[in-house]
Amino acid sequence: MEKLFYKDQYIKKFTADIVDIKKVDNKYHVALDKTAFFPGGGGQFCDLGEIDGEKVLDVYEENKRIYHVLEKKLEKNSIEGSINWDRREDGMHQHFAQHVISGCFYTKYKANTTGFHLGRDFSTVDIQGYLEEEQIREVERFANEVIRKNIPLTILTPNRDELEDIWLRRDLPDTDEDIRVVRIGELDTNACCGVHPKSTGELRLIKIKRWEKNRQSTRIEFLAGKRAIDYFLRRDLYLTKICRHFKCKEEDSLKCIENLEDKIEESIKSKKRLENIVSNYEINEMIEKAIKVGDILVV
Repeated sequence: MEKLFYKDQYIKKFTADIVDIKKVDNKYHVALDKTAFFPGGGGQFCDLGEIDGEKVLDVYEENKRIYHVLEKKLEKNSIEGSINWDRREDGMHQHFAQHVISGCFYTKYKANTTGFHLGRDFSTVDIQGYLEEEQIREVERFANEVIRKNIPLTILTPNRDELEDIWLRRDLPDTDEDIRVVRIGELDTNACCGVHPKSTGELRLIKIKRWEKNRQSTRIEFLAGKRAIDYFLRRDLYLTKICRHFKCKEEDSLKCIENLEDKIEESIKSKKRLENIVSNYEINEMIEKAIKVGDILVV
């Protein structure tokens, strides 16, 4: 099977011939002689899209064949396929951003990656050891400098003997299949089966949102590409509204919020003092109006 996504990661449409169809749970799993649909791997999700107008529900690889899951059976032997480009591009950006972030942490602090998850809204990468905020901020700056330099990506497919002479940041996967090696200039070299952009500049931006301890690692939550751009556009919108409300500059907005919190806290204390004064008056008034029965006052 010809994997078009490795030859041209920007291909969106293609034609192919059907080589196999199997029915599983009322769905049709279609194998083609070539495909632009990436089946997923390396933490990156699979492509979706359409084949002859039918929605592709899932894509997976089995016995060196890539199957496309459809609701209806295809009647023609030759098909036209088109992938969901927004999904592909987003997957490439988040996945490639992990390579950049991991390379930066290793270059700066010799801290390797212990885990990666590409999520629908944000992605996480687990970095060995416990990291301080300044270390994480430094890596964020470094990663965006790597983007600014627009470092080209190199894909290698070495044989077993050649692999022994290549430095890799992590151990090789346990497989008998050919191993693809991804190299980002002098920043990082790692085995990976994912689909990547041609250079770091395509990421446009990496934003680390938050982090937390996770077992023996630090879990980093990040956004890249369009996700990061959209995030900053939303933040700018809300920050602009806040500054208009307080009639202040962006750099003074935090001080305005702190002053507001101080005023609210003082108002709460003042309210409690007034409540205590009023309560004492009410108690005295009830005592004065109480009915005396023997030595007992009945309120």
